[in-house]
Amino acid sequence: VDSDDLLNAFQDGLGLSLDYFWDQWVYKGGEPHYEVSADLLGGSSTNRVLVFTVKQTQAISPLNSVFDMPMRFEAHFEDGSKVQTEARIHKTEQSVRLELPDKKNLSYWLADPNRHILGSMKQIQPQAHFKAMLEKAEGVLDRFYALQQLRSMEFAQRLPLLSQVIQRKGEFHALKAEALQQLTDHSNDAAVQELFAKALNDTDQEVRKAAVNLLQQVPDALVEPLVAQFALDHASYQL
Repeated sequence: VDSDDLLNAFQDGLGLSLDYFWDQWVYKGGEPHYEVSADLLGGSSTNRVLVFTVKQTQAISPLNSVFDMPMRFEAHFEDGSKVQTEARIHKTEQSVRLELPDKKNLSYWLADPNRHILGSMKQIQPQAHFKAMLEKAEGVLDRFYALQQLRSMEFAQRLPLLSQVIQRKGEFHALKAEALQQLTDHSNDAAVQELFAKALNDTDQEVRKAAVNLLQQVPDALVEPLVAQFALDHASYQL
C-alpha cells in the first residue's frame, strides 16, 4: 500500500476529490504560517464589518506551496455572544469580511479557534483583546496564546491576570505553568511568593511539578519557606 492507494481509498469512501489536500500535505513539505489582523469598518454601533487580512508568510518553494485550507473566523462580544464565518484561504494574502450585529461591543476575535490547522498562527490584536480572550475564550489553546501575548503588558497590570489563571479551578496545567514562568522575573514581590505557595498546593500534580522546577529561578530567601512547607505537605523526589 502506498500514498496513492490510501488517497484512492479515501476518495472512494468520501466521494470527494482530495488531490489538492494530498498534494500540499503529503507530496510537498512544510506547513502554513499565518499572520492575521483585523480592521473594524463602518459606523460606531451600526453597519459594521470586521475585515480580516490573512497572510501566509512561509517561504514558498517548489516543495513548499501556498496552502489551501478552510478557516473559521469568530467575533466575540462583551455580552458573551458571537458571530462567525468560514472562508477558503488559498492565497498569500486575502481578505475575509464578517458582518457584525448592531449595538454590540467587540471584545476579541479569533482566527481558526483553538487551532485546528496544523501550522503557526500570529494574531495581531490590542492587549485589551488578549486580556478578554484569556478571561473568556472557551478553547484552551486560545487562552494559552493570549497569555503569551500579554508578556509585554506592564507587570502591575498583568499580575491580577496571572493570579486569576493560577487560582482558576480546573485550568489546564500548561497555562498555570506559563503564568508561573512570567512571575519569575518579578519574584521579589510578596504577591508572587503567595502565588507560588498556591501553585505548590494545587490539586494538579503537573502544576506542583512546574512550580517546583521554577523555584530554581526564585531568590533563595523566598524559596526556603516555600520549600519547607511543601516538604511537610507533599512527598516529592523532585524536591
